[in-house]
Amino acid sequence: MHNKNLGRTWKNFAYELRSFFTEWVNGVKANSFEKVRDLIIADQIKHKVPQEVKDHFIDDWSKLNSPYDLVEKLDDYDTLMSTSEVNNCVRYYNKQNSFKDDPTVTTNKKKNCTVLHIIREVSQNASTARILGTFQGTVCC
Repeated sequence: MHNKNLGRTWKNFAYELRSFFTEWVNGVKANSFEKVRDLIIADQIKHKVPQEVKDHFIDDWSKLNSPYDLVEKLDDYDTLMSTSEVNNCVRYYNKQNSFKDDPTVTTNKKKNCTVLHIIREVSQNASTARILGTFQGTVCC
């Protein structure tokens, strides 16, 4: 987003915006109303995308100027991540639902709970957790 500098007139600011817009539109070859419309819509969508998703598409991000292609990639990414999270999530079960013969499960007698060990990675900076389903049991921390 371009900002007006102190000491500059609004007329100069409008000229700068017009120049930047023209360079942007010409640079991506948006030479029709439909292409300019799609470019603006894609740009608005990009402003709402979380940084970690932008980082995933770092090599293609500047080339994703069609809102149709962009949302298809974003929806595919969301689907992939939600599937991955379900398969790699940490689930906590209470003692009644423990799997006694499964080596990936341990029971903590002191805390009266069982933990299924399928942790792939834990961030040290994690401050929130998202529940990916409804599980009966006790969370052991």
